[in-house]
Amino acid sequence: MADQINQLVFPVGITGGRIEFLHTPILKDLVFTITEGKFERGEGGQLAVFIDTQAPFAPMQKLNEKLGISKMKLTSRVPQLSSDPTKPTVFTSKNTINFPRGEKIFNPLNWREELLPIDLTCIVETLAKGALTGKKVQGEFSVRYNYVQLQKILDAVGTFIVNLA
Repeated sequence: MADQINQLVFPVGITGGRIEFLHTPILKDLVFTITEGKFERGEGGQLAVFIDTQAPFAPMQKLNEKLGISKMKLTSRVPQLSSDPTKPTVFTSKNTINFPRGEKIFNPLNWREELLPIDLTCIVETLAKGALTGKKVQGEFSVRYNYVQLQKILDAVGTFIVNLA
């Protein structure tokens, strides 16, 4: 069943967009393409957004697929999409991925694919804060990668914009 909020009828499609990391040295100036997606009602009436992304570098795309962030579902605790950029709607997701020793993955610290010498758990937390402006939703985007056994945390911070159908 569709409903009307902020003049949007849910579900509403995403026709494209981008995520750009501005303040993270190893990802600075990289643009990840949002190829498609949709906003819809989740269980309990809260908003959910589904997006498919494409990394600018093939080995990075493979890593994002393994981390579960090439196809993301982010959920909000609120039923409305804000149209006030000073009070954006907050969407979050959290994934835990276990990589076995010997798996080949892209290392963003040196930009090479490497075989893992140990079993590695990565906890990925994604946060998007955005507001509706016309036929676009835009705002801040961040991802925290917690490589548990390495005791290494990488925070990637930037902006996003999606175009609505």
